[in-house]
Amino acid sequence: KMLEQCDLEKKELKSKSEEQKKMLEQHDLEKKELESKLEEQKRMFDLEKKELESKLEEQKKMSKQEKKDLESKLKEKRKMLEQCDLEKKELKSKSEEQKKMLEQHDLEKKELESKLEDVRTM
Repeated sequence: KMLEQCDLEKKELKSKSEEQKKMLEQHDLEKKELESKLEEQKRMFDLEKKELESKLEEQKKMSKQEKKDLESKLKEKRKMLEQCDLEKKELKSKSEEQKKMLEQHDLEKKELESKLEDVRTM
């Protein structure tokens, strides 16, 4: 009877062992599937990361170019402003000259009128 009991327990253990083995295999299978999905996601992520980095680089380049363009425009404006200041000074100087000449002319005119007046009174 004990031998039968032993055989029975042995069979039960064997059955349990088989079950556990199947469960383990199932678990391994699921693990492999998950690992494969994870790898796929990682590849996708790396790809997106590379695309974003490349876009960022392009934006940086554009930004640098825009900065250069703006600086060049600014230089141009400054030159124009300097030119304008120069012309303004020249005009001011000419205006001063003309003013002096006009004053000189007025002076000469008054002198002549005075002489004319002297001649008339004679």
